[in-house]
Amino acid sequence: MVYQRLALLGLVSFFELRNNFFNGFFNDVNR
Repeated sequence: MVYQRLALLGLVSFFELRNNFFNGFFNDVNR
């Protein structure tokens, strides 16, 4: 189904953004 694939892509991109945000945040804290 197209909608299912779109929802999966949205979830993946959301987690990617969240992980990038946390990685940058912890890098700033460690500095």
